[in-house]
Amino acid sequence: MPAASESRPQSPVPTGDTEVDSLLDELRALDDAPVSSHGATYSALHEGLLAALNAEGNTPPHAPAPGPAKDAR
Repeated sequence: MPAASESRPQSPVPTGDTEVDSLLDELRALDDAPVSSHGATYSALHEGLLAALNAEGNTPPHAPAPGPAKDAR
């Protein structure tokens, strides 16, 4: 059986968005938390990420601005 440190996933890759990176840092707390609390942590993380992604003006520079769909013809 692998050692516990070998079976843990790597830390999330930084996104460059300080709010998102801060939320993802909370995943590190799961290492020491009982499994029974993981669901609540994931739920809170999901809600925080949704809020960050839905924040006004949060369009990445490489992504097109939201707008009407272009005609595919």
